[in-house]
Amino acid sequence: MMKKSKRKKLKEFVNVYQSDDGTSFYHDYDTTAGKLYVKWKRKHVYANLPNIRIRDLCIHDNEVYVYCTRDNEHREVC
Repeated sequence: MMKKSKRKKLKEFVNVYQSDDGTSFYHDYDTTAGKLYVKWKRKHVYANLPNIRIRDLCIHDNEVYVYCTRDNEHREVC
């Protein structure tokens, strides 16, 4: 049997926006409890992965996943 892609288990992608100063990415994500504000500094997410742009993020079981444009892999944000 083929292993199912982790992507299919995640909720639908939502858009991520870059702040005007270019230092952080953010998105307001609707949850059953209201709105969860997601914001993180680029240096914290990709300190060891230079020149990668974050394209999308997912929230699944209270964990945040990002989708980057270079290698198209999900990377968990701690």
